[in-house]
Amino acid sequence: MTTILFFSSYASLTRGGQRSLWYILRDLDKRLYRPVLICQEEGELTRRASAELGVPFELLSVPLLRLSSVPAVLAFARRLWAIARKYGARAVHSEELKVALFLSPLRLAGFKVIWHVRVLWDMPVQKAIGVLVSNKVVCVSRAVAASFPAGFRKSLVVIRNGVDASEFSPLTGPPSIKKKGERLVGYFGGLLPHKGVEVLLRAFALVPKKISGAGLLLAGGGDPEYIRKLRGLAVQLEISGAVRFCGEVSDVRPLMGEADIVAAPSLSGEGLSRSILESMAMGKPIVASSLPQNAELIKDGETGLLSAIGDHEELAAKILALLENGDLSGRLGRGARAYVEANHSLPSVISSVHELYAELFGRGGRE
Repeated sequence: MTTILFFSSYASLTRGGQRSLWYILRDLDKRLYRPVLICQEEGELTRRASAELGVPFELLSVPLLRLSSVPAVLAFARRLWAIARKYGARAVHSEELKVALFLSPLRLAGFKVIWHVRVLWDMPVQKAIGVLVSNKVVCVSRAVAASFPAGFRKSLVVIRNGVDASEFSPLTGPPSIKKKGERLVGYFGGLLPHKGVEVLLRAFALVPKKISGAGLLLAGGGDPEYIRKLRGLAVQLEISGAVRFCGEVSDVRPLMGEADIVAAPSLSGEGLSRSILESMAMGKPIVASSLPQNAELIKDGETGLLSAIGDHEELAAKILALLENGDLSGRLGRGARAYVEANHSLPSVISSVHELYAELFGRGGRE
């Protein structure tokens, strides 16, 4: 049996990356692999991993890499190596590059380093370092993989996020927050500048002019100051009465179930949106920005609609098209559900993870 350290920067299961990690921890073949979780904080991920899966966890904060932090960096490296020795770990599977970097010297003793890239940022230096220190770099989409310099792509493998289609399935039931006759546009994700929520608010401001009784649901957390800015924009646009700020929600399914359509207007940064995947699994018609990684999920006119990045007028037109055309919405929702079931099932994702580990450790879990 091979012990693998899994590092997560966060412990909240409201985050897409942490939900993806949870499924790996849950469904990994425990006859071959023993997972150990390292996290910067305690939360639902660490609690559930320990209580439900019997996965041990260690808390470890990652310091900033700067001259004034040298003592903290050295202490971090010593603690990281001590954890690896404590559990007899033979590999690390980490979303945090610094963890991969500081464990990479152990590769001289056969230790394997896997860096899991879940976001798409323009960081050429970090990407080059990550490829050099890792045995394998896991990218969650073709778009993420394509962002690496061509000469570094031999060690890349694309393993897309998966969704539990039985957990996220079309819901029917009495509405809990929906007003009679209301048409709800849902947004599920962080309230962060790069997520395009300001674009969505400006787009939604054009909707009530065509459709009465429309509402906008914003389910997600973020910086309080930025959320105040969003609330102020809603007031400025005279739509504050139609916009609900729901905050961070541990289980989005009931709210997602009440949304008539889902908007995903991200401007940048997405690796492969779990929010889009989960909405598709629930049979929701979606309009998303035309980021390449979103276009990997949404075939325009078949599994959803794509809108030009940052264009609130086009986004409004697509939202109206879905709200006004029930046949179109129904067809796209069914197409979205079918696509996820065929291409993003959890068993297929876990199978890809097992194939990766078999390549590194052999079919029996050992080299």
